[in-house]
Amino acid sequence: VLFDRVDDSVAAPVSAAFAADPLTIEIWYKTTADCAAGYDFLMAQGRITAGFDISGGYLAIAQWTDNKILVEICTAGGTPVNLTGTSTINDGATHQMVLSITAAGAAALYGDGASQDTDTAAVAALAPTTVTVAGSGLGPTSTRFFGGTVTEVLFWDSQLSTARILAHYNAGAAPWDNQLTSARITAVLDMVGWPSALRDLDTGVSTMDSYTDIGSALAAIYQAADTEGGAVWVTAAGNLWFGNRRWRDTTTH
Repeated sequence: VLFDRVDDSVAAPVSAAFAADPLTIEIWYKTTADCAAGYDFLMAQGRITAGFDISGGYLAIAQWTDNKILVEICTAGGTPVNLTGTSTINDGATHQMVLSITAAGAAALYGDGASQDTDTAAVAALAPTTVTVAGSGLGPTSTRFFGGTVTEVLFWDSQLSTARILAHYNAGAAPWDNQLTSARITAVLDMVGWPSALRDLDTGVSTMDSYTDIGSALAAIYQAADTEGGAVWVTAAGNLWFGNRRWRDTTTH
């Protein structure tokens, strides 16, 4: 979705995902806007006012005056916790931003798959309220709208691991072009956090074109197996097994 930095934003109700930690928010976006004279909200939740209302609590993710990401979290009546990005984002490239909060309330900011800032101070969960994408939630009274494209906003009621955040970035930044079928299955398993110890994969023979979203990780794995002409299943021990096109020719008799 392209936002014009004038009055465009999207508001959506949020369920109990905000009501308890852990929590992960992932946003994919791109912009060329310069925020040297101000700051623009990429996402906001809670009581965002002209001066930030700490009495009600809020979560703000913004493109700051240095054209880097700033995250500010404040629970009702508390002290704000700030996380600052380390890379400039207004280069017109597609970027990934991830805010990850542990069950204990420690927060971490990731940019393009890499950790950029952390804060071990306890961050309590926020009450479920409306989330605004590309704005502060103040509607026409705000002058801090995001200018650029937001392609995905994702919420998890769990803490994504560093490895899984990187796998998400690799999947989104590189389209997995010209991969062996076994490499495609490996990439999908990495993306969903399937344990390495529970994989038994033959090396594929066939290659695949760029990845396209086909609905689910399981569907992507089946697509790779079908392309290979092989087979895939989960064993009784919980291992995901993949056999390449030659597995039917293997016999112990």
